Amino acid sequence: MGLRTNPHYFGRGRLHFGAPLSSAGLVDVGDDATWGTNWPDQADAALLSGGLLRTPPGRFAGNAKALTLTPTLEQLNVPDLGETDDSDIIQDVMGSIVLLAHGARNLADVLRAAARQSTGAARTDTVATGGASLDAQSMLFTAEVIDTTLAVAVTPSWTTWQEDVHWQRDPMGVRLLQGVSGPAGSSVQIEYFTEGEAYWLEAFERPRVHMSIVYAGVNLADRTPVRVDCYRAQIRPAEDFAVISESTGEIRISFRLQPVRPPALARPRWFRVMRGNTAHA
Repeated sequence: MGLRTNPHYFGRGRLHFGAPLSSAGLVDVGDDATWGTNWPDQADAALLSGGLLRTPPGRFAGNAKALTLTPTLEQLNVPDLGETDDSDIIQDVMGSIVLLAHGARNLADVLRAAARQSTGAARTDTVATGGASLDAQSMLFTAEVIDTTLAVAVTPSWTTWQEDVHWQRDPMGVRLLQGVSGPAGSSVQIEYFTEGEAYWLEAFERPRVHMSIVYAGVNLADRTPVRVDCYRAQIRPAEDFAVISESTGEIRISFRLQPVRPPALARPRWFRVMRGNTAHA
């Protein structure tokens, strides 16, 4: 009955990012250790089974506002002389995601960054202030995020400062409560403990990001399960990255699907839609 019903569609579900498939249909982690390096059966993990590609496991990427796929087709403008059965050429399949979850892995993927995490250890930073003219409320920034629940010591090289009189601790550094004119050759030493769960990302540190994208959800109209598999997506640089916004932050990810064509298939595969016919609770 599933092929003969036409319900309205209201998609809701979960988005997953995982290792991509190679052009031959195998699990492909390449030189990107983000997806792990211990795939002992990667040569068989995505081989055809009953004519279907097998998508690798994927991590939950969080809630998404939209997932859109846009194929670009070019119709042949020459007579069919029996040399091909194709009536058009698939030039490209572009996609976009509006993601609401701002976790480290999501930001790392969209910014082509490698996520690094603090270890919660003692650290000392030295900030050069020679000849600096700093107004009150200026910041001396630290290399890592400060655990403000632990001891913080600030020692100028030319005088003595007192916390909450001359300076105030802040997760991202030291905020000056009074203006400062730093003598020539001066510096400020900041001793603190790094926050163990903090992380930092260097944008565009990775030359490229490939992944598989899988949406698994339900059609709210009839509660039947739905899945969409994108086998190999190359993430493109974000056109905008809203750091300050008046509304809930959104991560806009654009990507380009690359075809997958195992030897057993006559035509390349780009993505698939899978739907069940039994209502899901």
